[in-house]
Amino acid sequence: MTAPAKPLWHNPTGIAGIRTVLARLAHARRWNMPVIRFFFRLLVAGAHHQKTPIFGPIYKRVLLFTPVERQHTSAILLPFNATAAPATIEVGADLAAQADASPLPIDLIKDCLRKSSYIGAMRTCVCRDAFGCTTHSHDVCCMFLSRSGRRVVSYGIADEMSLEDAFARVDRAAAEGLVGQALWVEVEQFVWGFHNSDMDGFLEICFCCPCCCTAMSVCRSAARDVKGHFRSSGYQAVLDGSLCTGCGDCVPGCIGEAITMAAGAGRITIDLANCVGCGMCATTCATDAIAIARTKPVYPSIHQQLLEQSGLPLVV
Repeated sequence: MTAPAKPLWHNPTGIAGIRTVLARLAHARRWNMPVIRFFFRLLVAGAHHQKTPIFGPIYKRVLLFTPVERQHTSAILLPFNATAAPATIEVGADLAAQADASPLPIDLIKDCLRKSSYIGAMRTCVCRDAFGCTTHSHDVCCMFLSRSGRRVVSYGIADEMSLEDAFARVDRAAAEGLVGQALWVEVEQFVWGFHNSDMDGFLEICFCCPCCCTAMSVCRSAARDVKGHFRSSGYQAVLDGSLCTGCGDCVPGCIGEAITMAAGAGRITIDLANCVGCGMCATTCATDAIAIARTKPVYPSIHQQLLEQSGLPLVV
């Protein structure tokens, strides 16, 4: 595996305690959830302007995406429609040998839940509530782990969840065709009221729909510096060119902007350098021309990937 992409993150101390004060003043409570939902709608509306010369840099700085070398916000995409079989493209001589030993994304999520000291489950999805989703269940929603789970439960916006019930929620998300994500988002300290000391015990497991997910919408509209906060779990989209009809239905939904129409070829191309492996393209494809398969080594755990790729030494 690779060395940390940036210096290790440390809990803010000293004068940075002002962050805890601000978080406690601004955080979500039962009575102000309409305000939080409005804030999420603003985030998505603003995301469409991230590439503009003036507003874009301000938006990215306010949401703590930049400066990239100092911010540790990270999202790992964990597609439920991934297969155990290795990709049928040449991606490394050792790939096939490692295929049987590699955990699937759903296994990585359940392993993360199993190791967590506490699970705090939101009662309803803020994103789907904010955008009035009628396609997916609103109660198949985020879970906060360890200290962050205890904090959201203490604020009355989540409930403690048993491991058995958490596994059942993961299975429901997979059955509904949602996308798993493991999120550590710095600005969410102020959304959920996390104390400074909570942040090394903060990890969020989300089940996202492409129509409403705030994180996916922000990534879809982002420039490459922000897209770099979103990472594949080792699984990416693989094309069977013989089945692709070139309809282009998969292109608009690609949050990594990794899919383009191949000029004159009558089919798409997938740039694996930019594919974050969300799996939405495979869900969209009517001819099953796209599969989500392992294209590179998979970290043994979500926490290990966050440590080695994002410099986040999180506790469980």
